[in-house]
Order: sequence, then structure tokens, then C-alpha cells
Amino acid sequence: MSPKTQSICSVSKMCCLLLYFVLLSVMLISALDMVHKKETYGNCKIKLVAISSKKPLIGQTVPQCDKDGNYKARQCSGSVGSCWCVDIVSGQEIEHLHVDKNGLPLCEPNCFSQLQNVPSILVDGEPVFVTNYVPNCDPVTGYFLPKQCLVNTKECWCVTKLGKKVKNTKNAQNILCLA
Repeated sequence: MSPKTQSICSVSKMCCLLLYFVLLSVMLISALDMVHKKETYGNCKIKLVAISSKKPLIGQTVPQCDKDGNYKARQCSGSVGSCWCVDIVSGQEIEHLHVDKNGLPLCEPNCFSQLQNVPSILVDGEPVFVTNYVPNCDPVTGYFLPKQCLVNTKECWCVTKLGKKVKNTKNAQNILCLA
């Protein structure tokens, strides 16, 4: 091989290796960007962006996302006219046990589901709760009533409709909680 040929081969190998490393770097940056987007946007937002970048299909379900990019607990399809509950991270459908006054599934943490988990025993055919706290539920909506109390001590506090305690509201039985 002539020195000129050797020089071209060396340059070609160097270019080939350089191109390989550039492509590898681009793929690595792209993969890291997807990991970052998943952490930043959440699975729902990533799916929504992917769907939005393509031509929509008739009847296709478009996910509804919360402000953090996760799935909203209740997903609905306008074309089918139905709603269902999903895991907020994966978007996979999950079972729901109760519906609200409009017949829609109660998917958020709701009072009825917590009430079902309160330990009780049957006395004369009626359940008697064997705990100091029994959730106070709105019988129509299934949400928590604004005022929640311990059974024995009558200590009360205010909560949101999803049962989250409102800060600095733990007080005696006479506390006033607004809906």
C-alpha cells in the first residue's frame, strides 16, 4: 500500500470513528432527554405529546393529564361517552366501587372506600366500628364532609372533599369547617 493510500485509510477510519462517537452521543443525549421528560412531564403528558404529534384517529381516546403530567384519576371518552378510573402514574384502568350522583365513577380517594376499610364487628346484625376514627361521608357524592371527628374524644378537624386535613384546624368538637 502506498503512503498516500495509508493516509486516506487512516483519515477514513478516524472520520468513521468520529462519526460513530457523534451518533452515539446524539443517541445518549436523546435517551437522557426522554428520561428527563418522563421525570418532568409524567407518563400522561408524554403520551399526550406523542398522540398530538400524529394524525388523530377517529374515536381515539386522548388522555386527560393533571398539572404534573400524570393521568387524572378519572378518564373519559367523549366519542364513547363513558368514564373509568385509572392509576395516575401508569394510566392503567383500575376497578372502582362507587359512582357519584351523576353516575360517574368515583376514582379519587373517596370517603366510601375508606369507610369500607374501617374495622367493625356485627352486633345484633348491625356493624359496630372498633376504631376511634370513622370517616364522615356525604351520602350523595361520596366525598368527605368538611368536619371529621374522633369517636371517643370528640376531637375534630377540617378536611377537603378528598379527605386531606386542613392545616391548623384540629380543635374541639365546636370547630366550624367550611365546604
